[in-house]
Amino acid sequence: MTSVLLDIRQGPEAIAWSTIVAGISLLERAIRLAGVCGAERVFVLAIDGEAGLEQALAASVGRVTPERITSLSSVSGRMLVLDVWTVYERAAIKDLLGVEGSLTLNLSKGRAWVTYSSYLQSPSTEEMSQRWAVEVREPADIKRAESRLWQDCRKPLDGIVSRHLNRYVSLWISARLARLPIHPNQISIVTFSLGILAGILASMGGYWGFFWAGVVFQINSIVDGCDGELARVKYEFSVKGEWLDTISDDLSDVFFWAGLGLGAWHSYDSSLDGTWWLWLAAISVVFKGVSMFLYYTWLYARGRGDLLAFTWSFDSADESSSLLTRVLKVLKYTTKKDFIVFAAMVLGFFGLQPWLLLAAAPGNLIVAISVILERRKAN
Repeated sequence: MTSVLLDIRQGPEAIAWSTIVAGISLLERAIRLAGVCGAERVFVLAIDGEAGLEQALAASVGRVTPERITSLSSVSGRMLVLDVWTVYERAAIKDLLGVEGSLTLNLSKGRAWVTYSSYLQSPSTEEMSQRWAVEVREPADIKRAESRLWQDCRKPLDGIVSRHLNRYVSLWISARLARLPIHPNQISIVTFSLGILAGILASMGGYWGFFWAGVVFQINSIVDGCDGELARVKYEFSVKGEWLDTISDDLSDVFFWAGLGLGAWHSYDSSLDGTWWLWLAAISVVFKGVSMFLYYTWLYARGRGDLLAFTWSFDSADESSSLLTRVLKVLKYTTKKDFIVFAAMVLGFFGLQPWLLLAAAPGNLIVAISVILERRKAN
């Protein structure tokens, strides 16, 4: 068992342990971080009568309940000591908690190390140089720490539109939502509501129906990033939250494709017979449903709810891989939701949005087949 020790007896004069960084106090941040990284117990070493501590500990209860102690004689065993006045990269603490035996590790400039039945006063010389940590010793450091936390929300798997547009906007929104008593699951509900609204607007048809459907769907795509960003920065992870985000995201797509087909059927003037739009929408919805079923059963079997946990074999393609594998790696960006939604908005500006169904129908079919092949390959 690995425990975490947080010593708040002495800190910088300019910054209290109750200082808010990205929506939560430094102490609460350290406690939550320990919990999401796998610590089974968290001890808070404090002097008697520390003002406001009991209320802070009560508010910090999450995956692990913090225990207040007044001396080191109260603890023993394998211990990770964290500096409350340092904001750490989550992956670094997770790595440290996984260290076996009595190995001691220093984490960059922040005081974090593993010890066996002792409270070390100096760090070891072995550094985890690939991880980051920001010391918060004066007010100017708060912005530095917050900036690092938010930028850490950027993911290598972000699509083209997300990387160059959506993520900038969603991070700006999330940084302001973090100051409010708003939780990630509430954002997921808002995102789903926007998806339903986009589908309703698309079903109304006409230029303005498609125009506003595209705009609302793009807003849905941007806000969809906020729940995950809040969860990562405030350490409010849960499998329930992952499922809520995934299902609301997928159902938003279903509503939009269905609405787009219905709107085109009764109002769009084109060379295609009206029933073709209904067929294209039906194909999109059906094969989207097939992909959802395959994804969900795979995730459920592994106790996850985040689609990012599903791996594609062509993601690791290099120059030695087959041509098909390399092509799939490039084309995956055009099948990502951020790209499709942005395309829907742009086409809506020019009154061409229903034609997106010509790509959505075969696209969802190809994705469904790809998921089937990946599942068979994994088995």
